[in-house]
Amino acid sequence: MIMNINIQSIRGIHDYLPKDAEKFRNIENILLSILKSYCFQEIKLPLLEKTDLFYRTIGPSTDVLEKEMYNFESKSNEKISLRPEGTISCVRAVIQHNLLKQNLEQRLWYSGPMFRYERPQKGRYRQFYQLGTEIFGISGEEIELELLTINYTWWKKLGIHKLLSLEINSIGSYEERKEFEKKILLFFRKYESIFDHELKTTLLKNPLRLLDSKNPIIKNILFKAPKLFDSLHQDTHLKFKKICILLKLMKIPFIVNKNLIRGLDYYNDLVFEWTINDANTQNTICAGGRYNLLMSKLGGTNTPSLGCAVGLDRLLLLLNKHKIFDKKNNTVDIYIICLENSIQLSVLKISAMIRKKFSKIRIKIDFSSRKLSKKIKHAVNSFSKLMFIFGKKEIMNNCILVKNLIKHTQKNIPIDQVINYLSFFFKY
Repeated sequence: MIMNINIQSIRGIHDYLPKDAEKFRNIENILLSILKSYCFQEIKLPLLEKTDLFYRTIGPSTDVLEKEMYNFESKSNEKISLRPEGTISCVRAVIQHNLLKQNLEQRLWYSGPMFRYERPQKGRYRQFYQLGTEIFGISGEEIELELLTINYTWWKKLGIHKLLSLEINSIGSYEERKEFEKKILLFFRKYESIFDHELKTTLLKNPLRLLDSKNPIIKNILFKAPKLFDSLHQDTHLKFKKICILLKLMKIPFIVNKNLIRGLDYYNDLVFEWTINDANTQNTICAGGRYNLLMSKLGGTNTPSLGCAVGLDRLLLLLNKHKIFDKKNNTVDIYIICLENSIQLSVLKISAMIRKKFSKIRIKIDFSSRKLSKKIKHAVNSFSKLMFIFGKKEIMNNCILVKNLIKHTQKNIPIDQVINYLSFFFKY
């Protein structure tokens, strides 16, 4: 008895089919074209890292470490993890390969899948895709402005800048947060009796994590809580004031959100999020900030650093919702129909000759046994520009029946003239 087996992908991990995969690639190409104009260089990073790398840097009592990491042991009993984000791997690579000794400034980008064991929902997946940018060795508010300008240029190029809001905040230095930690600990102690075990543990280990809590009890209490921003030193406020002035001068709209602290402990001073103006979605599209101490945490020297990551899955959902990139694009430039099996080799040779001359022209040969009418219909549905039809007669006479599917005309062209015809048609 043959059993029907329902084969499915893993929950929270899904496929991108050709239509969305092409949009995905278009998004990446647009973002990368702008990054290259700012002299960013690509770095390729592994999916797997030593687990300890993340425990040393992300911070205690974070959801990423306690609930979301994919951790396991290798066959040599080494503890390894699927990367939950890209910044730490990038910093590790910069230290390991001494990139800052070769060049005191580095502007790097990477793209690929990240992994977190979260509750799957629209815009939140267990395997998700990010494009990250990291800048090393440059201090000052001007480079922060440049990074935010890059972000804003991305959104304008994609046509979504009016759909997003920039939220910024300063979380100060490590020392300032330690001072504030005492104040916030005293505040939360008043409510400890209504905390569950998990909240009490967080309060004991790292009370600042409660400022980023999604727990509804904590979110209500936070309205009365002291703000980290209000406890920062004067010089920190001056730095933040400067970035606000620079953003206004560049005409980049922003909102100061004093509750914004980001979910990872390695940040300092400026943090930011680009959010969708829609309360019904997973609304953070891009986020980042400064992390000047992260390099030293991993054994390097103190280095001014900042970066951000774009959630490509959420960006694609937003573009689909607003029907951006929905225009039907042709996937084939020349659709070739072969009427006789005996002439397929000759047709393959001709198509190879065309590809050699025009590497960017997309050529599809229909090898199916369908009726001619169905092959023609398929060519039309593929939004092909030209259709070549080959039969024994055409091969014997060294010519091609060419149908122009844009102008709806047709004519026979000698094979030795097809290169000139295509050069004129595609304006090469």
